[in-house]
Amino acid sequence: MAEHVYEQQDRHMSDSEILKRTWVYIKPHAYKLFLVLLVLIVMIFINLATSILPGVITSSLGSISDKFKDQTITLDDMKPIFTICIILISLNLTNSAFIYITTMSLQRIGQGIIYDLRLMVFDHISNMSISQINEIPVGSLVTRVTNDITQIQMLISMGLQLMIKAPITAVWAVTKILNKNFEWSVITAVAVLILLLSSPFCRSFH
Repeated sequence: MAEHVYEQQDRHMSDSEILKRTWVYIKPHAYKLFLVLLVLIVMIFINLATSILPGVITSSLGSISDKFKDQTITLDDMKPIFTICIILISLNLTNSAFIYITTMSLQRIGQGIIYDLRLMVFDHISNMSISQINEIPVGSLVTRVTNDITQIQMLISMGLQLMIKAPITAVWAVTKILNKNFEWSVITAVAVLILLLSSPFCRSFH
């Protein structure tokens, strides 16, 4: 069966046009989404901090290892390590709370967007004439009502997290490796650049 004209148009839609069409439905929830994304950014930096602090604890223990051997260690020597441990535990608890908040909030926002979108799709289909509905393949109609809308919900609940988290994590990884080894930082930066450049190319085969 030949593709319907709508399907042919969708196959040639650019990413910018897809985002532009999606933004119409996201815009009423933009304020809530912006607040959630701010919390998400804070959560990302907390994750980065919790990955650094264990190394700080190990370094601190290494600096007082001689006192362990001589059995001359005091409580004052351990206070900085205890402080770091308390900070690490607090950050992990805060991060867990943020994960719950962002997950539930994105799900609720996604459900709200999908609710509005389903109403619009239902009203649009209800206003179509029988001859117009007969022109659209049943499979295409079902896909638009179910699968396409579900994909938009996944974009809100999961895709946005990856879009925010991945670039920040990539920059942080390259920066940390740069402080340790220049060659490895170049390799990591090139790998990230290849992934970014190959994404649109791979999408064209979808």
